[in-house]
Amino acid sequence: MTPDKGQPADTASVKDLFGEILEAKDANQSIDIEHLLREVKPDIRNAVQSLLDAHERASGALLDETVHPDQKPDSPTHHHPSILGYELQNELGRGGFGIVYRAQQRTPIDRSVAIKILRRELVSEEVINRFRAESSLLARMSHESIANVFDAGLTDQGQPYVAMELIEGLPLTNACDELNLSTRQRIDLMAKVCDAVQHAHQRAVIHRDLKPANILVHTASDGPKPKIIDFGIAKLLDQPQNADSTQASIKLGTPRYMSPEQHENTSEVDTRVDVYALGAILCEILAGDVPTQTRTGPNGPTPTSDSQVTRPSKIATEHPQRTSSHPKALRGDLDRIVLKACASDPDMRYPSAEAMAEDLRNYLNGQPVKASPPGVWYVSRKFVRRHRASVSLAAALGIALMATTAVAVLKWSEANQQRDQARASSERVSFISDFLLEMLLLSADHNVRGAPPILTEEAMQSIAERAETGLAEDPQHMLPMLVGIGRFQTQSGYPQAGTETLKKALQFGIDFHGVPSEEVVELRVRLHDELWGHGIDGWQEQINLAAQEAKALFDENDPRLLRVLQRSDGSVDNLNRIIALYEDMPDVDPSDRYQALFALIMKQRFSQNPRAQLDSTRRLYEVAQAYYPSDHSALIDSMALYGDALGTYAPSEEA
Repeated sequence: MTPDKGQPADTASVKDLFGEILEAKDANQSIDIEHLLREVKPDIRNAVQSLLDAHERASGALLDETVHPDQKPDSPTHHHPSILGYELQNELGRGGFGIVYRAQQRTPIDRSVAIKILRRELVSEEVINRFRAESSLLARMSHESIANVFDAGLTDQGQPYVAMELIEGLPLTNACDELNLSTRQRIDLMAKVCDAVQHAHQRAVIHRDLKPANILVHTASDGPKPKIIDFGIAKLLDQPQNADSTQASIKLGTPRYMSPEQHENTSEVDTRVDVYALGAILCEILAGDVPTQTRTGPNGPTPTSDSQVTRPSKIATEHPQRTSSHPKALRGDLDRIVLKACASDPDMRYPSAEAMAEDLRNYLNGQPVKASPPGVWYVSRKFVRRHRASVSLAAALGIALMATTAVAVLKWSEANQQRDQARASSERVSFISDFLLEMLLLSADHNVRGAPPILTEEAMQSIAERAETGLAEDPQHMLPMLVGIGRFQTQSGYPQAGTETLKKALQFGIDFHGVPSEEVVELRVRLHDELWGHGIDGWQEQINLAAQEAKALFDENDPRLLRVLQRSDGSVDNLNRIIALYEDMPDVDPSDRYQALFALIMKQRFSQNPRAQLDSTRRLYEVAQAYYPSDHSALIDSMALYGDALGTYAPSEEA
């Protein structure tokens, strides 16, 4: 269909594409302009091509000093600006705001600096007055990840300049690729960038043009370090609402990293525009491109304020050549972090850069992230990793089931006018309530020696079958419940029935979450532990598959991979390596440390140097004392092992 020639091109799309091409050119990135133009509608293509042609004809005037019509560029009156106390050297880069030079400061300190000089056509009395009032804010910032501002003033030609720390580093995206940084290293780098942005926000300075080119990475003895440049320049150059309409203006920010409210030029711009940019940058260094916000309409995808944000895992799947991260490694928490940071509605984003940094570190430490929905499967899995095992299975299931009951009741209430949905919710509430009453009888710790089973094998099997029937309707809540029931069956003296229940949960998890996935790895480990602990065949196959899938998902020192490897590769060297890594992880689950030490002791006991178990049993006993209650079987076992080792290799009254 031929487009209506009278219909104006979509302004936002034109600006976005034009800005993307200019940004790539400024960063010296290879870009196929003809391919980009072929991908858009004819009216947008023609508008962008016209802007590019005009830009080429006037590049000297747009990006350098403005030349008077009667003045030749090589006339005696046309010269580079000079700054008292500085010697300008070579040009480092240029963009929409101005030109950056390498310079040598001569007084009062002799040092190399970077000086950014505002384009002459942007200069006005209003800009200069605000520049003087606000440039002092930039100098007050003092953070290791923000380039220091040393000086600010006016050139001999009346153009504002800022003299700042000269950073010898690579732009963020280039550094991630050239240094071959892992996914975890990239996330750690972005957490540090968030810290720096928070520091500036607390001093009332918003960047408004965060992008990889403004985040330089330099290498230090303890790894790569980020440095943000141009902090606050955009705010200094912003035009007030009542500025003279004839005054030269420029759209602040870079389209690829701009929030919807910046695209729409709304006056309601706050620190959350930087949060949006941080999310876009995070997505780019993980998935290879920034997220897009589009809604499919009658004329195809169009940007919109209430649009869907593209998930990083989807971007990585569609463009695998651009990313070093496996798409499945981005699913879940990392997808949710980016979606929250880049939400169209500012109120739905992280309230601060600090909150985003906290979530990034939660991800690195294996803790729940605030961007994730508080589903029982997600929260209970994180909870079990981090809390004392003395909390009985019955109590844990009771909490989860009460939360599930509340959700089901709420759903029932909301679906009151839809009888089919109401009937299904009512049945689920009835099942959960019955099961909760039965499980609340199990008040004794299932790990305490001598605790008798309260439910019969037939009763527990009936409960497992009822939970299984609810998987298709409510997998998020019923799958963890089925896992809990299977574990309770094995610990109540019915290992065959319990492991069969866990196998059903695993098969459903494979069908629902896919392979590889973090959820399936966790299910395989659960099944392995029960099979191995009760001497049932099949444990080796499960842990081998878990190890293969975990290596595809996690970095080599990720706690989630280590807890699999300590089961699949039980060599003394590997166990010692894992235990040493655990000791440097303050938030690692103590039960993982306990299991790794226990496995090491068993290896040492039957090795050529059995005396080595003396130190290992002592450490096991210390972990058990700090983690388990006094009547817990794990503490009793560790005490027996330590006493036996002392009695054999260091006889004493303590032994």
